[in-house]
Parts: sequence; structure tokens; C-alpha cells
Amino acid sequence: MKTRIVFCRSNPIAPDPRVTKSARALSDAGFDVKLIGWQRSGESVNDDYVEGLRRQSLSIKAPYGRGLFNLWGLLRWQWGLLQWLYANRADFDIIHACDFDTVLPAQICKWLFGKRVVYDIFDFYADHLRATPNWIKSLIRAVDLKIINWVDALIIADDSRWEQIAGSNPLLSAVIYNTPVDQMQTTEVELAPEQPEVLRVVYVGLMQIERGLLDLISLLSNHPTWHLDLAGFGGDQE
Repeated sequence: MKTRIVFCRSNPIAPDPRVTKSARALSDAGFDVKLIGWQRSGESVNDDYVEGLRRQSLSIKAPYGRGLFNLWGLLRWQWGLLQWLYANRADFDIIHACDFDTVLPAQICKWLFGKRVVYDIFDFYADHLRATPNWIKSLIRAVDLKIINWVDALIIADDSRWEQIAGSNPLLSAVIYNTPVDQMQTTEVELAPEQPEVLRVVYVGLMQIERGLLDLISLLSNHPTWHLDLAGFGGDQE
């Protein structure tokens, strides 16, 4: 019988390259993988497939980028995810919890039902909160560091993140970079003529200034011939 893994992510996974790359790698290695995400628009959704992986979305309305006003929506998401994990506890062995906003329900399932939990930190939560009092950030940081000690394994996105989680002692840990899939080009491609002094930069991800987007835009403002494409969604999308 295959080991069954459920990936938990607080977005619709439509798309989420890091989630789908990790899930696809595990699926290709022989694991049974399912995705559970959050449809924040509140629209009704049906189970479907993302890159051949089964996906289910919980429809819980909560707009992006509202600071503390999102707290109620976040709590509803946590409760909804916990209910889903409880109802489907016989269908998975390992919970792959992506970021702090999915790991609390996962850890409860570990305590209650002995499920294994892999905590994958894409972004350290306390460092990406806005319009949030410092005491709340400090509390979240303290809880996060505790949970890192309790889960079965920890994944971080690069070596610089060790500084963010200083003070924690994970049982097992690994660094997995968020890099594109290595695919060899097998067909000839006709390249456009080179354009000197032109640099094209592409950012695809969460539209939030904490991602360094203002620094990126400021840099490109000094180079009028450079080109920037932005793609994604989030609190600073407009």
C-alpha cells in the first residue's frame, strides 16, 4: 500500500509552483498525493486535478491584504482545515503543512491521531505580517518556533532562513530551493536577435511588498531600457 500524503496550502493552488513541484516529485516517487487548498473568493468549487494531482479547495471567504481584519477569515480557515483533516483522517498518513497558517491543524492531528507532519516554511509568518501589533508578531513567532520542535520534519527554502528560526531545534530538517524543474530542451528553438542593454526580469508569486517588490521596481527605475513583468495575486496587487 502506498504511503498517502496530503499537502495543505492556504491558497487555491491555482497555481502554486512550489507545492506542485514537491507534490509531483513525491507522486513520481510512488507516493499517493492529494492537495487541499483555500478558495478565498468564497466561490463554490469542485474537486479537480492540478498537473495530474487531486485537488480539493475549501471555500472560505477572506480577501487578501486586510491585516488584522483578516483574522476572522484566517481562524475560519484553520477550523475548516481541521474539520477536513478530521473527516478524512483515514485517507492520509502524512500531512505536508505549507507555512504557519496550515501547521496548527496538522499538529493537532499528529497529537490526536498519530499522523506524521512535515512543516514546509515558504515564508516565515511573523516576518510577513503587516498592520499587526508587535506583541502579536512576537506571540506568533514563539508559537511557530515551538511547533518547529514538535513536527516530524522541517523544510526551509534556502540557507538564509536558518536565522529566522534561530532558537528552534527541529528533529529533522532539509533545505529545498524553490527552483524551476530541470528540463532538457530537446527541440531546436529559433532565438530572437540579441538586444544589447536590455534585461528582462520576471517575478511570479505573491503580490506583497514584503517580497521586495518595491526594491525591485526602484532598481529598474534607474535602468529605463530594462523590462519587468509581474504576475500573481495578493494584498498589493492593485
